[in-house]
Formats: sequence, C-alpha cells, structure tokens
Amino acid sequence: MKKLFRTISALISQKISVKKLFLLISGLAIITGVPLVLPCVSKVQFKNTVADTTIEVRTKLKDSVSETKTFKTTTIKNQIIIHKLFDSASIMGKNVLITAGGYGAKLSWVEEWTKELYRSKLKEYNIGIIYVVPGPKEAYYDSREIPIGELARNLVEAYSKYKLDKTYVIAHSSGVFPAHQLFDLLYIGKPAEAAKNDSLTKKKETKHKKKKGESLKGNDKNSKLTKVPAKLIPIDAAGITKNKIIYIMLDGEPGIPRGYTLTKTMAESLRKIISVYAIDSTTNTKSGMYAEAVKIKKLFPEKTVDYLITSKKSGCAKGAKWCVHETLITTKPHNPKMYDLQNDYQFFDKERYVVTEFMKAVDDMEKPKQDSVKAK
Repeated sequence: MKKLFRTISALISQKISVKKLFLLISGLAIITGVPLVLPCVSKVQFKNTVADTTIEVRTKLKDSVSETKTFKTTTIKNQIIIHKLFDSASIMGKNVLITAGGYGAKLSWVEEWTKELYRSKLKEYNIGIIYVVPGPKEAYYDSREIPIGELARNLVEAYSKYKLDKTYVIAHSSGVFPAHQLFDLLYIGKPAEAAKNDSLTKKKETKHKKKKGESLKGNDKNSKLTKVPAKLIPIDAAGITKNKIIYIMLDGEPGIPRGYTLTKTMAESLRKIISVYAIDSTTNTKSGMYAEAVKIKKLFPEKTVDYLITSKKSGCAKGAKWCVHETLITTKPHNPKMYDLQNDYQFFDKERYVVTEFMKAVDDMEKPKQDSVKAK
C-alpha cells in the first residue's frame, strides 16, 4: 500500500492531469477493494470536448495476490466510464456489467455505487468489462444527451473481440430510459443514428443535393429521398448480444406514456427482465415507482421476473416513498423523508450496505438448468 501511495505521489509530482488521476484511482479502487479518495476528486468536472484516455495499471487483486492483472480504464466522450480487467493473456471475465444511475445522478456518484456493487457481490459473476452510465439530466430523459449509440457499438465490438457471454444491466429509476435506448439501438435501430454514422450515405446525399439543387428535406416529390423511407439499421444486426442481456430494473418503469418506451421487440431480444421494487416493513410504505414497476410483468409476462425487496430498519418516515425508492441502492437512505442521491450512491458504512439482494433472482434463473444437468 505504501508503494501505491508513493506511485500516486510521483504521478502528481509529474503533473499528471486530474482526469487521468481520477480514472487511475477509480480502477485501482475496484480491483483492490480499497477506497482511494483524493480531496480534488469530488470536484472533477468532465468536459465533452476532451478526447478519450486509456490508462493501464498493473496491480495485484486482493483475492489473488500471486497473479498480476491489468486494469484498463477508458471513457466515451467523458460521459461513460469503461473498465476492462485483463490477465496476462486475455480479458479476465466473460461477462459484462452496465450500471445506469437515476435522474440527476452524476457520473462520479454512479461510479461509487458501481464499485460497491462489484466489491460486495458482482465480482462473483465473472465480470470482465464494466460500463458506468450517469443519470439523465431530465426525469424522462428528453434530451437524449448520453452517448448510448457509442456504448452500443463499443459493446458489440467487445462481444465480437472477446467472445463475451452475459451482460447484466442494472438501472435505477430514470436510468431505465438510457437502458431502453441501448436496447432500441442494438435491436431495432434508428434512421438518424444510422445516417449520422454512415459516411457513404452522407456522401451520396451531399452529391444528390449539389446535382439537383434541392433540399434534403424531400421537397422534390419525385426524389428517392422523399419516396423511400429511411431504413432502420440495428447496431447489433448480427444478433451477437441477443438473449444474453439480463436487465435488472430497480424501481423502474416501462416509459409509457412518457420517457423512452420499452417495447415488445426490445424485451423479446433480452435474456430476462427482473423488475425490482420495495416496501418498508415498518411503515408499509411502497417505493416511489412501485405501481409502475409491477406493470413490467403484465406487459412482458414471459420475459419478466418480479422481485420484491422488503426493507427493514431503513429509517424512512411513514409515507416517504422516495426514501423507500432509495432502499434499492442502500439499506438505510440518508434522508428519511426523501431521496439524497449524492450521499445514497456514494457513502456506505456499517449502518448502510449496498443492496445486492436482487441478484438472488439471477441465481434462481440458472438453478433449473444446473439441476437438469445434474439429473442427466
């Protein structure tokens, strides 16, 4: 540990950027299980114009001190963090973890929650890649400001390169909307998304405009651009991730009538949906999105498993449904009357544990297969 801090001190003396130092420390914290915090980290502001950065750190895992591992951390437009765990030969795990925070949750807050999830439970699930997604800036994700299309492409490329297996998407509250956008772009596609990233299409359109002298909005009734609707091109056209994503909705909703709607096509492309909601055992108060969360099973009965968490000793006041809403993140929310994302996502101690109980539903999914194999 002393060597680690001497290394960090040396990097600081070399005037390494705050962003690189933050990513380096985040990676080390997940691997070692040791919370490493610098006074300046909480003040880090990510700028969209900064290029992606790759940092390689060689360290020893807490539970495997004899084996050297490599931890690579990158970002997508400094809005989504990607962690990859490698051993000397290849990626360490064959499964993926994607976490998505609720409305207003900053990237650094979701990162802390993700680290605690991994240390407490998810490290048991053969995770090789972790994506951390911030919460949307509006409750219904109206601006679509998170680069989910690039996350989708990155995920498909990773599946192809590393021959990955399952993906666990854990989305809290409004974090379900970016998750739904991910499924939409993977399996259905969007004309705008396809056109934006298809340089050949853009060249053809530009050439057509110059030649005919007409608007690309389709003013010419005889124009093929007007007559032929844009083709929907799914990012995962080959279906490499189909039926491999386990979607865990923590007090989420289907996005009807507002938000990004979870459709039948999206749901059928997933391996399973686990809709999680909570009730406080002391006050009998239901979580804020309870009524919406129970609709998922009704909409997609074949794909969905309901999971009720009974919160005990949460400290939530009677009727404080948004406090109970947070018991899907922490066993004891910081504000007994309301949510406190900044603290609930980041600070866990002997009184407040990160909630991972819903992973029992994932384990139960695999039990019938294991039992049938044993019977044979």
